[in-house]
Amino acid sequence: MKFTLGLKNIFGILAILSCIQIGTAASAQLLQNGQDQPVQNRGMLGQQPSSPLLNAAGGGCTINQLQLMFRTGHDDLRGGSNNLNVEIHYANGTIQTAKNVNQGANWPNNSLREVPIALNHPVAANQIKSINLIHLAQGGYDGTALALGSSGTGIILPTPDMAATGIKTEDNWDMAEMNAFSVVGAGTKVVIASSGDHVFTGTKPAFSVNAVPNIACPSAGQVTELHLVFQTGNDDLRGGNDNLNVAIVGDGFNQQEMNVNRSQRWADGTGQEVTVLLNKPMMISQLHKLVLEATYGAPSGGSGLSGVGTVSNDKWNMDSLKVYAMVNGKNQLIGSQGFYRFTAPPGNRLTVNLQ
Repeated sequence: MKFTLGLKNIFGILAILSCIQIGTAASAQLLQNGQDQPVQNRGMLGQQPSSPLLNAAGGGCTINQLQLMFRTGHDDLRGGSNNLNVEIHYANGTIQTAKNVNQGANWPNNSLREVPIALNHPVAANQIKSINLIHLAQGGYDGTALALGSSGTGIILPTPDMAATGIKTEDNWDMAEMNAFSVVGAGTKVVIASSGDHVFTGTKPAFSVNAVPNIACPSAGQVTELHLVFQTGNDDLRGGNDNLNVAIVGDGFNQQEMNVNRSQRWADGTGQEVTVLLNKPMMISQLHKLVLEATYGAPSGGSGLSGVGTVSNDKWNMDSLKVYAMVNGKNQLIGSQGFYRFTAPPGNRLTVNLQ
């Protein structure tokens, strides 16, 4: 199972497709070979576009295309006449609109969708100020035929078919996570904007996501993302309300990501890979440790790093963890951890040193 994370929950970057299981040895070999191939159930930023989206220009970067990754939570985007428009707001006041980016298709509960948007013209990364999401929700009947009342009074009644399908209310959509990014060089991802959960309703159809301030394109030798390869032993991570939070700590840096398993169960004897995009490029020497925390009994989404939440009886045996840093398009092992059994606090926390 491979997840890629967004950045909104302050440790970032992506969704739940059908689960697959991978062995730790196979995952480690994949990462050592510097490969990043599409895998089902990858998170928000897991799938690489086939071509670079950022090009060097005058010592900086120009963006030609955005890649948007949407993770739907527990209420789907209906599709049909209930769709999503995207507005890209630039620093010069202009707006580029992409209409019906789901193309009328349904985005099911707990699913991940990727939307590429080609920009009208190349711009510097810092010239994108915000991304506005506009959910077009429509109500009505599934059927359209009407019948006159038998009394002849002209009263219009629903047909039996309409009664069977019922009234369709305005669509609500639970967007669990959104990330917008571009790619430089051989696949290095640069985050442009990201957001956590937002519920769109008929009365609240629009949501604006500000761009990351001081967007930096990586220089040679800087880390842009981490790959965390977990192996679960003979006691699973339950999922639901029993999840895992991770924090990356470095020089003046503390990036957090809540619920990295996205409320999914990590079954006994399975491997899982989580990909995390860093908020900003860093040297390996600037990264010091990971803090893992199980949020047993916390509300969905997890609140463990804040110290809030009740405790259930779930326990998780993590057989191993390997941490790889993506540098110059290749993965480098920078940390590892052997067996640890997560239990109730204080046994629900583990610190893993890096380098």
